[in-house]
Amino acid sequence: MYRILAVNEKTGEVLLQAEADYEKETKLIFLAVPTDGSLTIKVTVEILDENDNTPEFPVKDINLEISEYARIDTELVLPSAVDPDSERYAIKKYFIAGGNVNNVFRLATSKLNNAMYVDLVVNGQLDREYRDRYDLIIEAIDGGEPAKRGRLNVHVIILDANDNAPEFLHSRYSAQLNSNATIGAKVITIKARDADAGENARVTYRLAENQFNTQGLIPFKINSESGDITVDSSSLNPGTTFELIVIAADHGVPQPLESTVFVTINVESTSAGASKYDLNIVWLTEDGSAKINENLPLGYILARISVRDYGSESLHLKGVDSLCLKQTDMPSVYLVLVCGPIDREITPEFHIQFSLSASNEETILDYPIIVEILDINDNPPKWNNTEFSITFNRQSEKDQPQSVYRFIAEDSDSGENARIQYSLDSNDFFDIEPETGILFAKNEIDCRIGNEISFNVIATDNGEPTLNSSVKIIVNVIDINSKPPIFEKSLYEITTKEDAEISTCLLQVCLFF
Repeated sequence: MYRILAVNEKTGEVLLQAEADYEKETKLIFLAVPTDGSLTIKVTVEILDENDNTPEFPVKDINLEISEYARIDTELVLPSAVDPDSERYAIKKYFIAGGNVNNVFRLATSKLNNAMYVDLVVNGQLDREYRDRYDLIIEAIDGGEPAKRGRLNVHVIILDANDNAPEFLHSRYSAQLNSNATIGAKVITIKARDADAGENARVTYRLAENQFNTQGLIPFKINSESGDITVDSSSLNPGTTFELIVIAADHGVPQPLESTVFVTINVESTSAGASKYDLNIVWLTEDGSAKINENLPLGYILARISVRDYGSESLHLKGVDSLCLKQTDMPSVYLVLVCGPIDREITPEFHIQFSLSASNEETILDYPIIVEILDINDNPPKWNNTEFSITFNRQSEKDQPQSVYRFIAEDSDSGENARIQYSLDSNDFFDIEPETGILFAKNEIDCRIGNEISFNVIATDNGEPTLNSSVKIIVNVIDINSKPPIFEKSLYEITTKEDAEISTCLLQVCLFF
């Protein structure tokens, strides 16, 4: 006390001779002894606090891990910030200042012995395949005017759970096989991929058990690691068609996930002396396979077919009206042409069959094949509404971005042609998450702006070239203060004299909004 206060012995004035620090001493008490022998006086000097301390976390960075299977309301404990100031200037709240994509996390606070504790709470569905890491900025705010802030960087790692089954590269597989193929000859390779990680993404293959056709057990086997289907018997009956069921399974724990696909294998027919005939199909596509783009022009040449040892036979195409055959000047050579519309969004694949017939119309050879239709970016994103009207409360929490609405457009294309990103035209008050379409309020909306804000949300696909569409948004701004005022303390104790005069001030309280 003597380091801070001094008393003028002549005048009795109490003087401050050093800086007082509320965090070290809240009161200074001393006895004033008059030199004239009168009564000793007890003097108490209360130190009034100032907001001179910033909330401080015990660490600057923290790493947390959580499974993508974590349920909503799962809590992760965070270190609490400390502010040595008085209760008035102590920590009043925590909030997530950045990195909270899609608002998948929120904070929960509790108070014990005048200390405020904070937990990170799962607020939405976690998906490691969408985002495997969140870098959050947590801020603690005290009660000063202006408030001081402390910051904690929280790195949340999303652990993989086996939530994705293997996905085959094609919806159906088909292959042609010569009847004299030897044991071990490769027929076709089946491939599947898994969007998970580690063992959850490791895929192995097997044939469904007890598969038969009219000839008995199927004469094929599959390599569990590579997906290669090979011949397992020397007895392949010409003209036989095999429908196999292939199972792809991952190695997830506790329960592996599986997917199935059909594989059609046609053994070339040799009936009616057809062994002397041979169809040679050359697909004039980019990779030489039976995969064609949609929206090709009429007359476009897709393939060239030659028939060996041609006599008086004729070749026909069955199964689809959009493709047709045209015989060239060479009677043994045919062209496959586009003769009608090809729209992948309506028909993703053609099941066609080339049939070679004799002059008496007897079928000599059937050659089935599946033609896969490849997507082109011919559809822009579409909105379900021509206009959206939404409501935003101007009095919402102003210290952090607020999720206002989620916009969803649809694109009937596939792959990257259907992947949509969202953006806004010129706008000072709102922002949008490009991948999810979640609209955020980024700036405080002054009451002078008015009660209505209009702008456009633009949905753009990822095709080449990109296609986009926009929709008008009308935001109706309202003012609803849903938070009641908060007293500085939950309990006040005062002492007064029994003969206190009317209008004597007993207590001054402060409210925080």
